[in-house]
Amino acid sequence: MIEIKTFNKNQLLKFIHSDDFNLMPILPISKHRAISHIHNPRVFDDDILLLIAYEENNMLGYLGVLPDTLQHIHVGWLSCIWVSPLARGKGIAKQMVLTAYEAYQHRILITNYTPEAEKLYHKLGIFEELTILHGVRFYRKMCLGKIVPQRFPRWAKFSLVLKGFDFFANLFVTPILKFTNKKLPADIQIYKLEKFTEQHQHFIELYQQSFFKRSSIELTWIKDYPWLKQIDKKSNEAIRYHFSSEERKFESTFFEVMCHNERIALIMILYKNGHLRFPYIIYNKVYKTPLEQTLLHIISKYNPYYITLFSDEFNLKVKALYQKPIQRKYMKTRDIDINSIVLYDGDGDAAFT
Repeated sequence: MIEIKTFNKNQLLKFIHSDDFNLMPILPISKHRAISHIHNPRVFDDDILLLIAYEENNMLGYLGVLPDTLQHIHVGWLSCIWVSPLARGKGIAKQMVLTAYEAYQHRILITNYTPEAEKLYHKLGIFEELTILHGVRFYRKMCLGKIVPQRFPRWAKFSLVLKGFDFFANLFVTPILKFTNKKLPADIQIYKLEKFTEQHQHFIELYQQSFFKRSSIELTWIKDYPWLKQIDKKSNEAIRYHFSSEERKFESTFFEVMCHNERIALIMILYKNGHLRFPYIIYNKVYKTPLEQTLLHIISKYNPYYITLFSDEFNLKVKALYQKPIQRKYMKTRDIDINSIVLYDGDGDAAFT
């Protein structure tokens, strides 16, 4: 018989420091991801953060949930669903999702789901499409060795050949990119933001567009407790966890942008192994052009292989080998009474990885 065990924040804290957790051959959550969940300013004491499916003390699957608040409604984002290949077809994923559905009083949101998971959610009959976030991806350098094996695992055996091709192609591309680097005009200053102040909170309240209404407290938590950490060599814990938890290069940072000594934007960047994203861009629309110049400067500074930008407000002249439109789907349970929504790229769990 399959048993679903649930963990609130206090139970999760004890679990990740237990011998049972340390001895598990496959981990249901990384320790730093669990700590991030526990420090979530929007988590209630009795919120379920992790569900594990057991059969005779053997873990068959797990599901994470990220508590959030949408226009004063307490909701949960489903995250990181996994079922053992040996246990698929037993309805374990369905059972875990329905358990979370009941625990959050039928108020569940989902994004970044696989096609297989999407079929399950539609089959359950409790979910419907919420919105689609449209964006663009700019490929500045050749990066077949990074992208192809991720999308087509069978090509992993050719990764060295692909990386070799990338290396020689980028010998020609890199000098061109350096020549087109964007310098900031003298009237624009950009600073790495170490701590939010009351002035920053006031700015956020004035210019934030998301329906989730992040405060400086929540943005600090997102910045300080990402689900990835930078490490040269993968740890034993990362090897035992099926989702991303460690990367060779990773940075989660906020920048403050000033123009003529006036604050015009707060920008969050995520940089992961050559991929640059902007999960949060909170800005005064009067200064759209200086902000676009700042974004181009940040791109030049980080010199990424590719960039993802979910916003149709900016007209960035990024020097790229190729660019393509992308989209991210969002679903909600039918009990959440909302028909339209404004989102940032970072809303949900997207700002953590």
